[in-house]
Amino acid sequence: MVATAARIQLLEQETQTLVDWAEAVQHSDETLYHQAQQLATRLGAHYRADGLTEIGFWAPELGADMVQPKNIYLEIFTPKRKIDPTQAIQKTMFRRDYVELVKHGEYFWGVLSGMKAGSKDEIGSFYWLRYLDINTDEVQVIGDCLAYSLPYGVYAPAELYDMNDLQRDRADLTQVFLKLVNDNPEARS
Repeated sequence: MVATAARIQLLEQETQTLVDWAEAVQHSDETLYHQAQQLATRLGAHYRADGLTEIGFWAPELGADMVQPKNIYLEIFTPKRKIDPTQAIQKTMFRRDYVELVKHGEYFWGVLSGMKAGSKDEIGSFYWLRYLDINTDEVQVIGDCLAYSLPYGVYAPAELYDMNDLQRDRADLTQVFLKLVNDNPEARS
């Protein structure tokens, strides 16, 4: 049995800081291309060192405010039992959480507490953005095309993964650092 985290919650203050950053980028004097480049660095799900998760989705199909905000939400599945990725078929249980992200133009942002990050030893929380399509009355899904982990493919929810932990435990970390320093003369000073 795997211990799951506390209920997942949107942290309003942290989320507002993220939205303020995105707004500042969009109102900067940079070209649209450079603005998009900056925004892209915060899209996807990023597990932070403080245990919080930043999430950003670009969803231009929802930018026209045709769908009510209560019908757009982040759906999160946190495993209640350990999942063995080497088994082709297995039964498991998940806790399912719904969180309404903050919409800012064509983007949806949030900083969340309680999501479980995956590692080389354990599967983390899965997530995707869901909304009710006003034209078909069907629930639609927007996957995270920038996810660090898609263990069950592009049509399944993405997995939150602790990339800092992965990078910290790399056996080749010294070689990567040396290559970085050798390839960038300004990094030596």
